[in-house]
Amino acid sequence: MFASPGKASFHILFLHGGGKLAVRHFLNGHGHGLFRQIFLKGLGLGGEWGGAVLMSFESAPAHKRAFYASLPQVGLSLGLLLASGVIGFFSAVLSNEAFISWGWRIAFIMSAGLLFVGSYIRSSVHETKDFAEAKAKMPEVKYPLLDAFKRYPKMMVACMGARLIDGVAFNTFAVFSLSYLTQTRGLERSSALAVVMIASVVMSFFIPFWGYVADRIGKARVFGFCALLLGILGFPAFWVFHNYSDNYLYVCLALALPFGVVYAAVFGTMSSLFSDSFDPSVRYSAISFVYQFSGIFAAGLTPMVATMLVAWNGGEPWYLCAYLGSAGLISAACTLWIRHLNRKGFPPALPVEGETPVSEPLMEGESA
Repeated sequence: MFASPGKASFHILFLHGGGKLAVRHFLNGHGHGLFRQIFLKGLGLGGEWGGAVLMSFESAPAHKRAFYASLPQVGLSLGLLLASGVIGFFSAVLSNEAFISWGWRIAFIMSAGLLFVGSYIRSSVHETKDFAEAKAKMPEVKYPLLDAFKRYPKMMVACMGARLIDGVAFNTFAVFSLSYLTQTRGLERSSALAVVMIASVVMSFFIPFWGYVADRIGKARVFGFCALLLGILGFPAFWVFHNYSDNYLYVCLALALPFGVVYAAVFGTMSSLFSDSFDPSVRYSAISFVYQFSGIFAAGLTPMVATMLVAWNGGEPWYLCAYLGSAGLISAACTLWIRHLNRKGFPPALPVEGETPVSEPLMEGESA
């Protein structure tokens, strides 16, 4: 069977949303139940992201695919804006004890409404032209993910490496910077959340802007250069956090530039860069696995690693900045690898009895 971005994303939406609500319920300490629900939420997130970007990417004209694929990515900045706003509001109107006890759960409950809105939209979505044509012309792929690993082993590794800076940078700037500013530098929680909200607004405009630019100068160029730049900008950003945390304007600029502008280039073009690297028969499974599996190391471990690095550095952030810089260097190198592999075209489909495999090059206008 082919991995269908249209049908699968409808069911995965409920898997992701249900897992999120279940996490809220089980977070009282039911260990096995919590583990199962977090697993379901993580599984759903990978498929939900892959389905959303592919519906936009494959439905767009060839010369506008980076821009169209960047539009679902704006959901990250809008979601971060919404989440920071809700948490900031309830942390302001509730006592600290009430917020820790039950106030934080309200955001999870409110997300149930978005689940039904999303399901209504997805119920009327049809399969993309790319997927329908691949299903009609190419041999049946019974296990798309296994097929992706057999045909694209180097590309799978290269994409996971390129994804590293995305997870490390997001959790450094959007997550760890909050605790650093509030617990280490003494900034109020509501003020720190407002800084993240401002950066999120900036990001919402720059994600589609970078998609537009990528269609003109190349996805790999935008992603690779900004991945390297993002790693470097950790040093000046945390220098400002460390020395000028009492200057609110400086703090806002220090987060908005690397996170709102440069990170937007990485996240905004990642969807089209990865989608361009696999043929339609395995594309959905491949990019979903790359996004979610690499997130274990790129995103999941970063808050813990960041806390340890700052502690080892005596409360200063320079070891963390070096970690971010290393991630940027690795991702930039992997982007060059992706570009090299893409120039060779798609590898031939796995042999099917009675058929001769044929290599499929990238479509016209789909340069990486």
